[in-house]
Amino acid sequence: MILGIIHNISILLALSMLHYLFGLKPVNHYRGIREIALGVLVGLIGIVLMLTPWTLQPGLVFDSRSILLSVTGIIVGPIPTIIAMATTALYRIYMAGDGILMGVASIITSGTTGILWGALRKNWYKKNRVKELLLMGLVTHILMIADMVFLPEEIRFSTFVNVGPIVILAYPLATVFLGIVMHTNIERYESRTRYREAEKRKTSFFNASKDMMHIKDNNFRYIEVNDALLDFFGKSADEVLGKTDGELLTEGDIDDAIISDNEVLDRNVTIKIEERFGTRLYEATKFPVLLESGKYGVGAVVRDLTTAAQKREIQDAILNISKSSLIHTSLSDFLFEVHHQLSTIISAKNIYVAMYDKETDMYSYPYFVDDEDVVEEGLTEYLHGSLTDYVRRSGKGKIINRNIEEELRKDGLIFATYGTDSSVWMGAPLFDVDFGEVIGVIVVQDYEDSRAYNNEDLALLEIFANNIGMFIERISIIQSLKEAKLKAEESDKLKSSFLANMSHEIRTPMNGIMGFANLLLEEVEDPEHKEYLQIITKSAERLLATINDVLDISRIEAGQVVISKCEFDLNELLVELHGFFKANSSKIDLRLSLESQEPYLISTDKIKLNQIITNLLGNAIKFTIDGYVEIGYTKGISNFTVYVKDTGIGIPEDKLDAVFDRFVQAHTTSDNEFEGTGLGLSISKLFAELLGGRIWVKSKLGEGSTFFLTLPQE
Repeated sequence: MILGIIHNISILLALSMLHYLFGLKPVNHYRGIREIALGVLVGLIGIVLMLTPWTLQPGLVFDSRSILLSVTGIIVGPIPTIIAMATTALYRIYMAGDGILMGVASIITSGTTGILWGALRKNWYKKNRVKELLLMGLVTHILMIADMVFLPEEIRFSTFVNVGPIVILAYPLATVFLGIVMHTNIERYESRTRYREAEKRKTSFFNASKDMMHIKDNNFRYIEVNDALLDFFGKSADEVLGKTDGELLTEGDIDDAIISDNEVLDRNVTIKIEERFGTRLYEATKFPVLLESGKYGVGAVVRDLTTAAQKREIQDAILNISKSSLIHTSLSDFLFEVHHQLSTIISAKNIYVAMYDKETDMYSYPYFVDDEDVVEEGLTEYLHGSLTDYVRRSGKGKIINRNIEEELRKDGLIFATYGTDSSVWMGAPLFDVDFGEVIGVIVVQDYEDSRAYNNEDLALLEIFANNIGMFIERISIIQSLKEAKLKAEESDKLKSSFLANMSHEIRTPMNGIMGFANLLLEEVEDPEHKEYLQIITKSAERLLATINDVLDISRIEAGQVVISKCEFDLNELLVELHGFFKANSSKIDLRLSLESQEPYLISTDKIKLNQIITNLLGNAIKFTIDGYVEIGYTKGISNFTVYVKDTGIGIPEDKLDAVFDRFVQAHTTSDNEFEGTGLGLSISKLFAELLGGRIWVKSKLGEGSTFFLTLPQE
């Protein structure tokens, strides 16, 4: 009996190993041949158990198939269990004997108990699996004892006495043992599966990043790397893992990497540093990582900043050139700054600028720096058939190495050599401000490295060339303006004429600025950018108003203002102005005082009078915080007087006369509360004098002002 039990336990342990290898999760639904094969396998094990039984008497054998089937039912699942029950039942029928009915019944009850227990108590293993397995084992084997009713009557009692205690005491414990082993198999397998999936996710995450990622052990040997780092080394994972930077990097400065790795481990902190390797710049975020050994290693995410740094350098260089073009007025000084900024981005040790004179068909060199060649100051030459002349004639930037130069010579596009031959030559045309004509060429060359320049470098050189062209045009305009200014200063009239012409020329681009700013205001959504555009628009409007005022004054002084008198109704004009300002100035009370409702016909320049009254009303409303503004007129014998009265802040007594001077305001504050050009009253005074009248003011500080305009009636 003891040997039989030992044999059965050994077979059940073999079952647990097969379960670990082939059948790990409960099979509740048919999914394929695997479930059938698993059921047959369990059935065969049941048969093996029955082949090594302990025999109570001939025809009455006992084994551990009830343990097998009940545990299979709760852990492996119903489908394989049913197949195993059918297999073992058929074999038990084949064995025959007095215990055939009990054997088949115990197969059915034990397998069914396991299946029902797993179905009705799905989370049996989460609370107390030992208790659950023990209870199931007791139920299974109580039913097995009950199945003794199928034994012949003469052997029931003796069988119960001999077998019952062992079945009740030993079999439930064996059920617990086998159930724990098989469920532990499931947990172990699921744990390994989760680990493999986690490793797969980690590897996928590592390799999805364009940044280099790695983990080093406490001896700074690589133990985890991603594809980006392998690409950097140009090696496989087997060639990198287990090695240090010193073993992998044969050239370049690795001191920064070694120092930062040591700092992470020594201080147990996360650091972010920039490291250089060769000509490339990297940003590394390094942090301590707890290893399986219990020691700390170094993890890192390394980002290549070379391209971003180059873009920043290019942006800074272009910005500096733009600023420099507004500061310098000397071409040589500006070209020196261009050379300096260009040298921070590309190889520009050898550089020259050749300016082309269309009338003489010759080139001059306002800037020339070269290791091999020297030109005399003031030198001019033809350069026919040269690379420089080829770029000017084509109007396109070129990168030319010795092979390309040879092809150009074969095609007859170049046929002359000037200066020392270089490994690579790059030139870009200088255009005039309208991009209609090439006025020169900027050239950089490298005598050693034939791969010193690429298309991005050429595009950059063309940007610099455009800035040079605009600068040359600007200083040419400045020189012309200086000459014009000197001529204009010969008399006030010429000076005013010059100012008028300049004001007119400025208005055109100002209108363009305002137009494009307004278009951008409709498209831009970022609040900060929208605020900037509003500032641009407001500033442009103020500048345009100033230009218009300057233009009016300059035209008056230059004698270009023509007085066009006509007869019109003064009442009608004042009613129109009152209605316009009232609609746009709701903060104060705007009053209209007419001496008579009947038409009052006067003869003067209606446009000039309208502008004068508009200036007076605008000022009154601007300087009146509370109260009212009143407009009206009084009739004289041969003249009439229009007045604009307000209850505003008033004018200091010492500034009553000065308010009519140019660019003067009675009130100025640091925060520009009352913005204006200070030209409105000056223009009004000049117009009044042209119309044969005069303008004056009465005011008291803090109580308001009244402006008077007296003009002849006819």
